[in-house]
Amino acid sequence: YQRVPEKERPPLHAHIAEVLEEQNRGNLEAVLYDLAYHFIQGEVEDKALDYSIKAGHKAKDSYANTLSISLYNTARDIFDRLNMASSEHLRSRTRRVVPLARSKPTTPTLFAALSRRA
Repeated sequence: YQRVPEKERPPLHAHIAEVLEEQNRGNLEAVLYDLAYHFIQGEVEDKALDYSIKAGHKAKDSYANTLSISLYNTARDIFDRLNMASSEHLRSRTRRVVPLARSKPTTPTLFAALSRRA
């Protein structure tokens, strides 16, 4: 693992997580910690957030308080990053739409601008 360049590690972790998720569809509870770890390391933030929270609950329920706190803190950090990314996406869209709104565009023009991806 140490021989793998750091930039190549996230896709490997993401793949491991996806395989674990698929192979354990009927019993994800058994691999929650592994899923959280590999999705975090794989930089798959939506799933890392979901599994960090679920694994945090599992750790809390089994009185693994240090692990629980660590997982909840990780989930909070991911949530903050996703929230900031959404805010930036919204700001980007607003920068495109505000000039259109000032020029009093027709409704279809405004909806077309809103529907374009950033």
